[in-house]
Amino acid sequence: MIKKTILSLATILAITPFAFAEEQPGEVGLVLSYNPAQVGVGAKKISPLPYLAKEFENGWYAIVQKGIGKYVVNNDTTKVGIGGWVDMGRKAGDHTRFKDTTDVKLTPTLNINFERRMGAMNSVSGYLERSFTRHKGIKAELAFTRNLMANTNTMTFLRGDVFARYVDKNYAQAYYGISKSDADKAGGQYEDQEHTAAAGVDLIGVRLNVQKQFTDRFYLKGTATLGSVRGPAKASPISDKTTYTGVVLVFGTYF
Repeated sequence: MIKKTILSLATILAITPFAFAEEQPGEVGLVLSYNPAQVGVGAKKISPLPYLAKEFENGWYAIVQKGIGKYVVNNDTTKVGIGGWVDMGRKAGDHTRFKDTTDVKLTPTLNINFERRMGAMNSVSGYLERSFTRHKGIKAELAFTRNLMANTNTMTFLRGDVFARYVDKNYAQAYYGISKSDADKAGGQYEDQEHTAAAGVDLIGVRLNVQKQFTDRFYLKGTATLGSVRGPAKASPISDKTTYTGVVLVFGTYF
């Protein structure tokens, strides 16, 4: 349960702090995630997880979706961070179609992330994450964000994202491929043969992010994602969905 929640947060960057909240010293709260185990899989579960986001004056940070790292660039318009994170993997039983695949094991990763503000309304952000062990795969995302509403009377803030995610061959094979040994275990179910996954864009979509500020300290954040399953995810016999949908809620406070 916790693994699925962390994976969903790391993959889609769903709860990046809003610009107006960045001057706060830190955030802590509870995450409720309703997401599939991986792109292309339709089955979802509700999963709770503690949330933490803390940026220190010396440039170090500890943020759920970025891991622990340090900003090498940190100014009014641009942030570039390098840190350590984890790819939490997934269980074979998370699939609804092909349950005999080998589990993708937890692996530490290198995470490089950036955000560039382009005026008061727009920004571009992204990340690149490479696993050190196990499949040694790479995934990367690029997103364009526009602030849609900032109502200071009701303390409600809204923004939208357009994003695309890329995975290399190693990552694609680990999550979307079927090895010969896995195919042999299938016993004639669901295309009892090997499947070699290729690198490519596996997900493109849009996100709607809302934040409601109840007091100076307490807030509710929500992110709804709608995506199109593409490339290696769509071509995989493991996949049973061509659309990706998910929701993340964060009940939190500044400290």
